[in-house]
Amino acid sequence: MTELVLVHGSRLNAAAWDPLREHLPQRLRVHAPDLPGHGTRVGEPFTVAAGVAAIAEAVAGCAEPPLVVGHSLGGLLAIDWAAQAGAEELRGLMLLGATAGQRPALALPYQLLGGGLRRALSTPGLDRVVIAVDAATLRRLLPSGAEVVRRGTGVAAIPDAWSQAAADVDPERLAQVPVPVRAVNGRLDQFRAGESGFRAVRPDDEVHHVPGTHLAPMTHPAEVAAEIEAFLAELDGAALA
Repeated sequence: MTELVLVHGSRLNAAAWDPLREHLPQRLRVHAPDLPGHGTRVGEPFTVAAGVAAIAEAVAGCAEPPLVVGHSLGGLLAIDWAAQAGAEELRGLMLLGATAGQRPALALPYQLLGGGLRRALSTPGLDRVVIAVDAATLRRLLPSGAEVVRRGTGVAAIPDAWSQAAADVDPERLAQVPVPVRAVNGRLDQFRAGESGFRAVRPDDEVHHVPGTHLAPMTHPAEVAAEIEAFLAELDGAALA
């Protein structure tokens, strides 16, 4: 079977991939780990090293080199892992809504928001309001939002995740990834502003667009699944050439 590792973004967990999995062919064996501080790992401190280790563990559970697909924060962590990996460890890397790293100025507003969220979460009473509003928002925006909330949201991990990703993940490491990379963004994703940086670092790789916003992998799973299948077909063709 073809192996696929799906790495979710901040706030979310493995359940966010449920709609996408329904559109993937059965020949794909899917691995979807929870990052530290998210889902089954709520309560664990988030660090970039621990997030990269979660990806490495998922890849180690694959019977053959997988296509690694990372959304948002998961994409940045996947870059960090893939830059350290050998070409024999993965088939390819797909970044969903994760071209922001190629334009560091885009991270500044999120660092500021993360700082405000940290203060809110440390304020008795206000912390419960933040968690409740976040849960209601996820239920409203995501097809699998209720399951994401039940599994355990990563809202409390956001301050550490955003600040550490901005400080510790070097976007230039994308140039060191030893396999083909495909970037896929929602047409209304604010992080499309980083696409020119991606193209500069990976001139031989492509950027594709699907309907939707930064949450396109969850809200438009059929289109994203089609992108995954097309990329896998290209990788298969290159291997046979």
